[in-house]
Amino acid sequence: MDCKTVAIIFQIGISIVLRKNVAFLMQGNTLRFQGNALALQADALTMQANALTMQANALTMQANALTMQANALTMQANALTMQANALTMQANALRMQRYCQIKQILGV
Repeated sequence: MDCKTVAIIFQIGISIVLRKNVAFLMQGNTLRFQGNALALQADALTMQANALTMQANALTMQANALTMQANALTMQANALTMQANALTMQANALRMQRYCQIKQILGV
């Protein structure tokens, strides 16, 4: 084999190796881009999940506020019930006094 033929064979070999390297690099870039796209999708899903969590927290706080309002109203109702009971007891005491006075007047 002469030097020219050997040089051509080397050039063909180098050309094949370089083409394969370029193909591998392109595949690597494609995989990297796909990985980046998946990472972006994961970030977007994380942000959506965080937004839903914040909405759930806001609803929980609203529910807690409504519960506290309901508890305050219940306490007010209980206070009014106790006042009504106190007035009923006063009325009963007055009835009893009146009954005792009538009994004393009648001498019974």
